[in-house]
Amino acid sequence: MVSFGMSVFWIAVLSFGMVTLVARAGCLIGIDSYTMGLIVIAVGTSIPVSIYPATCMLHKPASAITQYQNKHVLLAEAQYRRQHSAF
Repeated sequence: MVSFGMSVFWIAVLSFGMVTLVARAGCLIGIDSYTMGLIVIAVGTSIPVSIYPATCMLHKPASAITQYQNKHVLLAEAQYRRQHSAF
């Protein structure tokens, strides 16, 4: 339980620091902090997702392609189920 609490604490501290740095950088550049948050933080979460398949293809080509395809198949299935589920 202590390790979970420390994990939450460090995620909160690092997230606060990242948001503060992005807001200050936006202030220096002259861009609204909301816009900076949407652009910088969204790009920061998208880059690892984009790099992962390329990195895997360098080390295990067949595995990377299969994992990438499976992810998109699972997402498409989930979206289909949400659209066609009877409530």
